[in-house]
Amino acid sequence: MNHNAAMMGQFLSSRRRRLVRAHLGVPPITGRTTSGLRREEVAYLAGVSITWYTWLEQGRDVTPSRQVLDSLAQTLRLSHAEHVYLLSLAGYSAPHPAEDPSPGAVPAHVQRLLDALADYQATRYALEAGSLFVETGWWRHRRNIVPVRKIQSVDLTESWWSRMFGICTLKLGVAGGSGFSDHHVPALTRAEAQSLRAELLS
Repeated sequence: MNHNAAMMGQFLSSRRRRLVRAHLGVPPITGRTTSGLRREEVAYLAGVSITWYTWLEQGRDVTPSRQVLDSLAQTLRLSHAEHVYLLSLAGYSAPHPAEDPSPGAVPAHVQRLLDALADYQATRYALEAGSLFVETGWWRHRRNIVPVRKIQSVDLTESWWSRMFGICTLKLGVAGGSGFSDHHVPALTRAEAQSLRAELLS
């Protein structure tokens, strides 16, 4: 089976660089002028390892499964013709109509990322009258009011993928009548999180 590894690598790289971050709701990267996604971002969204995807772009003679290529086609927003071409480079036949991914079917790991990025666009907060007001969410607005005097701790938390997109969460330890509870201010930039943390602890 002819994998046409070099051609596949060039094709994947060109389609990755073609993507527009703003159209995907992905925050821009400070100091970067190109609009495409990074390799690790594509790998995460497609549910494959960064190493494996890097090998594919580098044109190494590896054998990607059809499932991996279908996932990459969806992540890179390939047209049907481009999807067919990508599969052909690995020696696979064109997908049957029934095999095409349903537009409404979003993998769980992608949905978690989209939810977090939606919060990134929609998190609002204000410090007024001794309370922290937080509102998150696009469609279902979630509102929370936390008295500043009851906040006992403020921690900045990140996961590896949130660092990749430049966002983090403030975790608030709040004293209450039933004991100690956690509250969160999600999807802040690091600068916003550090500034709010300093205000809450001042």
